[in-house]
Amino acid sequence: MGTPVSEGGMARVRRTGRVGRVGVVIGLLMAVLTGCSFTEVLYFGWPEGVTEQATQMRLLWTGSTLAALAVGVLVWGLIFWACIFHRRKNRELPKQTAYNLPLEITYTIIPFLIVAVLFFYTVVVQTDVQRQAADPDLVVEVTG
Repeated sequence: MGTPVSEGGMARVRRTGRVGRVGVVIGLLMAVLTGCSFTEVLYFGWPEGVTEQATQMRLLWTGSTLAALAVGVLVWGLIFWACIFHRRKNRELPKQTAYNLPLEITYTIIPFLIVAVLFFYTVVVQTDVQRQAADPDLVVEVTG
């Protein structure tokens, strides 16, 4: 009656709960002890710019980083979901999905669209950043 369950059951629940709490504490400590201000965290390491071009490049950097984080969270979530909910419970092989044309087209189109959108915004920002003003405020001549 008072013996712990060693196989599955309560011992596994206690261990998982403890590991989860330790993970949350470590994550919070990593976020709090970085020494970054809230603005620096939102900029993902990009310094505060002075010019309009610096602001555009920061926005591109932040958007690209957020897109990468979203894709990463989705992929890791799907990996963990598959590992947890599709573990082999018996000796039968799972249903095979080879040659599933709609699925393969989706797996091809989505990364292509992500790269195309990032390329588009990169070209827009690059064109604006490299544009030369007709009457600049300051002209620097370099000789040598």
